[in-house]
Amino acid sequence: MNEQAKVDPALQRATRALAAGAAAEIVIWDRGGSPGPSYESNQLTTIDDGGVLHAVYLKTRYDRENPPFRSEEHKKDFPRLRGTERLAMAIFGRSYAEETDPRIGGVTKITITIRVAAAPGAPPDELTKTFYQKFPSELGSLDTRFREMTRVCEQEGSHAVLPRQGGS
Repeated sequence: MNEQAKVDPALQRATRALAAGAAAEIVIWDRGGSPGPSYESNQLTTIDDGGVLHAVYLKTRYDRENPPFRSEEHKKDFPRLRGTERLAMAIFGRSYAEETDPRIGGVTKITITIRVAAAPGAPPDELTKTFYQKFPSELGSLDTRFREMTRVCEQEGSHAVLPRQGGS
């Protein structure tokens, strides 16, 4: 059986739409640590509007002065990414050892979600995959891009401390 025959229909629709220049939303959420002071969450959401890539980096850490957590939002626009269809196929077109849940409390989890509409007005296809402990080495360039974009958002983007749920 050839590799193309094994590809999920949603992945096929999404990669065709991305190759044709469709706008997409990509979320990379890296979180983990024991509950309380050791927990960290880094979530980068990029929305491609067809011309510009709007990035929002949400950084959540334990707040020792006012527990439990403090969330900071950083926003920055970037030039539009190219090759997202290849990125989607690399992530979702195969399995990785890092997808196996080690069943360890507080383990680092990295979830990648891509949403793309195959046609204007159509509901978006959503592709999601979670890796445990680390990115697969085969996706090292994605990990590097994620860390660089979060760094630039944090250093050069707009900044806001988000209000806590419940109004406190």
